[in-house]
Amino acid sequence: MSTIRIGEPVEDAEALLNRFPAARLARLAGDWHYDSGELPNRQRRSSLTKDELIELGRWKMNLRGEMKDRAVIRLLRKNNPDRIATVTRAAFAALQSAPDVPSVPAAVLSTLEGVGMPLATTILASVFPGQFGILDRWAWRALKDAPDGARSPTFNARHVDHYELVLRIVSRQGLSEGVALSPRDIDKALWTSRRPTA
Repeated sequence: MSTIRIGEPVEDAEALLNRFPAARLARLAGDWHYDSGELPNRQRRSSLTKDELIELGRWKMNLRGEMKDRAVIRLLRKNNPDRIATVTRAAFAALQSAPDVPSVPAAVLSTLEGVGMPLATTILASVFPGQFGILDRWAWRALKDAPDGARSPTFNARHVDHYELVLRIVSRQGLSEGVALSPRDIDKALWTSRRPTA
């Protein structure tokens, strides 16, 4: 089983739009459903609390309150509340100083216990929904039009920059076609097109 490679953002955006024109992406985004509901909205926050970090971790893992904790939640709980506030504040500030390099705030967030690139992009999409989508294996497989058996890579900063750039290119192209698609809308469409089944 081979690992899905990164490639070139412009080529990936063009290939995605050839498979899913902007209007179809909008329909797929509208069909999006996640058992945990909509992503918690943390817009205009300068930092996150420990409870908010754990809530986003639970959301990403599709956990509800009554379910047993998983390893990632246990790791998230190990983070000191002051450190969470400091790291999230630094990550959000990094985005302000380097808006075209999404891997910078994601990398800062990944210094917290239990935060990998999928959860880092979940946090960023929660705080900056107009600027970020959520990078995960389902969306990555859809983006790359990979067969179901293909293995997603262990995501790193390069994957974040690539993915978020593709989402921004597709969003701009959608606007030129009269279809408003945020990066979050596009990631919902990708996820829906490869929706995991029970």
